[in-house]
Amino acid sequence: MAQLLTDADKRAEAGLIVTKAFLRALDMLDIPSEVASSLLQTSSEALRASSPRSFALEPGTPQFERAVLFIRFFRALDSIYGGDIELMKAWLHGYNRALHDVPLNLLSSLRGLKDVIAYLDSRRAPL
Repeated sequence: MAQLLTDADKRAEAGLIVTKAFLRALDMLDIPSEVASSLLQTSSEALRASSPRSFALEPGTPQFERAVLFIRFFRALDSIYGGDIELMKAWLHGYNRALHDVPLNLLSSLRGLKDVIAYLDSRRAPL
């Protein structure tokens, strides 16, 4: 018989999934832990030594919601560049006139991340 998951189990599983995706996106784009820790408002030491099991984001927390937004950013960038990680990194580190900054610099704050997501969304679906 299938075992039913409790709400706590479901929350833990969701936290683990988001944590894995967040850490993987950071790794793929070579995002410095200082940028990620500033975005999540946590210590960079916790992120540097992190694995999904040792650093699990908890659903409903601001850190979890920020990680979900970061994953949304990654997916938008991925869709624009067709999964070409090198092009994604080049865009991330290059000056963007529309954003008036280097996108990587903006990722350390919630406002900056939202601005980058809005920009990418506008590039994916022009009117």
